[in-house]
Amino acid sequence: EAGLQPWFNVTAHEMLIPPWLGRRQFDEFVFPYDKEVNEAVHAIGGKVRAHCHGQVMSFLVRMAEMGIDAIEPLEPPPFGDVDLAAAKRLVGERMLLSGNIPSQSFINMSPEEVTACVRGAIEAAAAGGGFTLRPTGGDAGVDPYLDKSALLKIIANVEAYMEAGLKYGSYS
Repeated sequence: EAGLQPWFNVTAHEMLIPPWLGRRQFDEFVFPYDKEVNEAVHAIGGKVRAHCHGQVMSFLVRMAEMGIDAIEPLEPPPFGDVDLAAAKRLVGERMLLSGNIPSQSFINMSPEEVTACVRGAIEAAAAGGGFTLRPTGGDAGVDPYLDKSALLKIIANVEAYMEAGLKYGSYS
């Protein structure tokens, strides 16, 4: 009634691609079944968002073909293999792309490096819409046993992430 579409989120698709399953197994055991479920979601006006870590680049087109409407976290090397500009060219018209900011490295990065990552991701994928900024690692490297200086560094990098998103991520 409010004009909102239902969104369905699927997780752990990284268990359905290498190194766990190859293309042949994906096409036989995953694609037809997920495609049928995704078509049912689309039939009620819904959208499907997939959470898939790792080496996803060579599966993006296939995932779009099976009806995934949005994908995250699109990890860059060394955590995954996603070249965000290439992903935008491959599936940017068919899927919402989210991520590519390696927050699991915030413990080792400087705020300037974080800002550069955010700016680069926005430049690579935001043109024309279809991109949302998102970190790739949920905990940003936080460990309760880290010393105070390490935690403060992570906090500074999270702040740099948010500030860069606000600075570079608005549409005019």
